[in-house]
Amino acid sequence: MTKPKVKNVRFRNDRLRLKLTDQCNLRCPFCHYEGARKTAPASPDDPLLGRTLRRLKNHYRIVWLTGGEPTLYENLPEMIGLIRDLGYEADMTSNGVFDLDRVGDSLARLGWLNISFHSLSPVYVRKLVPRGSDVGRTIDIIRANIAALKSRVPLAINAVVGREDEGQRIRDIHEYAREEQIPLKLVPDWRCVDEARRLILRFLREEKYRLGEVVHIHPGSNVRKVYFNGDRTYKVEFKDIVP
Repeated sequence: MTKPKVKNVRFRNDRLRLKLTDQCNLRCPFCHYEGARKTAPASPDDPLLGRTLRRLKNHYRIVWLTGGEPTLYENLPEMIGLIRDLGYEADMTSNGVFDLDRVGDSLARLGWLNISFHSLSPVYVRKLVPRGSDVGRTIDIIRANIAALKSRVPLAINAVVGREDEGQRIRDIHEYAREEQIPLKLVPDWRCVDEARRLILRFLREEKYRLGEVVHIHPGSNVRKVYFNGDRTYKVEFKDIVP
């Protein structure tokens, strides 16, 4: 049997990451806070921010909004408006736990939305929510928001993969994403990156995925490895961290 050829792509990083707020409604233990905690919220009226974005416009195409949880940021419509007015595409990573009636119009103006949805297992999700939260309702909110938004904005599901004994059940989130025909990205937990990498690769091998493309992002700290199922009707992206 002929081994499929793997396409190698070198991709120049065209994204700026803008942390909007530290505020978050989850407590994921693997959160890295964009490298800084207890920072002041960004402001669309900050002249330094405006000048910086104008200066960098010739070098970058996208401003990627992060947090904390960006949908909790009170000036979200104004910030997205500023970014778009300056000629950038506005993209975002969210945990999916938001009031769609409040932020839906803002999210529909995004070029791309990543939803960080790590498990369908209530046992696992209980570790990520504040004490006393209704775990089942949290999962239902994320699923409902994904269902409502997938026809309004391009989106993907990001799942941070941890240790094997944590009861995460990668297959469940994979089957959910595949049934919804939403791209899935598997990201190794930085706290146990070697074990998580082995777990991801074993899962892909057992599910009969084949490596089809390797995307090297420069400057950056990761390589995106794109795996396809047998008939290439679905793909899973493995974000491999390379310091």
